[in-house]
Amino acid sequence: MAQLRGLKPSSELVSRVLDYRTRELEKHLPRDPLTFYVTDLVRCSLKREYEITHPKLLYVRVSSGRTFLGEMVHKGLERVLKELFGDSVKIEEEGTEKSREVEVDGVRYAVKGRVDAVLNGDTGIEIKETVSHGTLPYQHHVEQCALYNWLYGFKRTLLLYITPEGFYEFEVTASATDEEVARRIKEQKAPRYKWECKLCEFNTICSTAKTAENKENTAS
Repeated sequence: MAQLRGLKPSSELVSRVLDYRTRELEKHLPRDPLTFYVTDLVRCSLKREYEITHPKLLYVRVSSGRTFLGEMVHKGLERVLKELFGDSVKIEEEGTEKSREVEVDGVRYAVKGRVDAVLNGDTGIEIKETVSHGTLPYQHHVEQCALYNWLYGFKRTLLLYITPEGFYEFEVTASATDEEVARRIKEQKAPRYKWECKLCEFNTICSTAKTAENKENTAS
């Protein structure tokens, strides 16, 4: 019991971290309706629409420890890559974002992406943190890397997973095409994967998520 003397609840650091996360979120708001991010093209198409029309719901991410842990894994490993490769690698915070235009039905859209690191100018590095390695690599991560190869003109992107069990790396040499990117912008897939609804900030207002939940409850 003596160890607890002088102990009292505190939120000094938590408040600073939450303020930081709020500022980081607001850097990406409001969303431009004529801009698609690479991540938009490998997830539920409704999520992008809700981010444009209901941006306030995104603020639940600020207090999410799960997403913050993933972000810290990225930041930490990017620093390790910098120590390992020096000037041969350019990490996210040094400005790796790229943009490319695609025309769909007479409308020009900007496709933007920010790979985690660029090695030797021709190789992307994409870092993923996950709790399991049983089904790696995930299909949407492979597709994301192929889109980065298209966006940056990479020869390949190295997909690196960090899990509690260890490290797993995959080389993605496939590249998306202009036609595939245009199709992904135009198509409506909601959800693209069954598991998306459970993790989505917009599942309380999305009719598609509610329909999926009702089906699951009926089946059980």
